[in-house]
Amino acid sequence: IMSQKIFNLIVGVLFAIIGFLHLIRSIFEWPANIGTFVFPVGLSVIVFLVTGFISYSAFKLYNKNSNIQDVK
Repeated sequence: IMSQKIFNLIVGVLFAIIGFLHLIRSIFEWPANIGTFVFPVGLSVIVFLVTGFISYSAFKLYNKNSNIQDVK
């Protein structure tokens, strides 16, 4: 069973990576298509902001729980 502390760390790292990739996509204006639908670059900016907030919140919870002993 995974502890809440480790879960928050994993979520924070994953969402930081996803947000970083969306930021890079928006800076270099890389295309993103599914079939004939083209995702606008502005959508990546919004996704970057949302994933950044989720990552920040997860790291904040991780640090908040750093003083709590892991129960096994």
